Amino acid sequence: MRRHLKVVALFFSLVLIISGCGAVDEEVGSISGENPKAKVETEQNVDSDINDKIISYYFELTGKLEDTKIQGKYWYQGSDYRIETTNFRTGQDSITFYSTEDKALYKYHPTMNTATKIPMEPNLNSKGAMIDLERLVFDSEIEGEFLKFEEIIYNGNEVYYIESAEASFDQEGEFLSKLWISKEYGLPLKTENYNSGKLVYYSEITNIQEGPFDAALFRVPEGVAVEGL
Repeated sequence: MRRHLKVVALFFSLVLIISGCGAVDEEVGSISGENPKAKVETEQNVDSDINDKIISYYFELTGKLEDTKIQGKYWYQGSDYRIETTNFRTGQDSITFYSTEDKALYKYHPTMNTATKIPMEPNLNSKGAMIDLERLVFDSEIEGEFLKFEEIIYNGNEVYYIESAEASFDQEGEFLSKLWISKEYGLPLKTENYNSGKLVYYSEITNIQEGPFDAALFRVPEGVAVEGL
């Protein structure tokens, strides 16, 4: 089954913002093999071991999904993760974390001192929000035109700048995806998605920090009432 880069890009964005299920590297596709020139140009430049370098990291994300402001903090450590986001429509904060030890996802409500537990097997191969650069470039299971692949400096960071395009959602225009991927971390420092020339998603990642982090971040605090689903 062929996967579309535009769907993957939006899926990646929504995973970070909403669920944080830590399986992004399982879904991120690659640039089409139908453009061999772009493939040849990148073969000697991509660091295929980049996703093996960092297994514990933190970052902050801000952006906009259409008219909705996005803001969040993200911790990843092995298969554990923690995501704190703000819903700007309701003004409420949300905390979600996954515990490999408990094999469960928790929706934590600190103001009510409660948490909802959702049993879930860990994704032992997950690298959280890190993009699998080797698959992104060399796997040929995705449609769309590979427009650019450049090594540039963005905000003082060495990045892979990638542009791809294909038919828009209504098939009448163009969907353009732009990624600025950190060469050091494999994280998309900046993402822009355009549908028929309109910016529909934008995000930036800042304040990247390497772990390890306190294991308590991925555990239910003492005294919190846990409810199961």
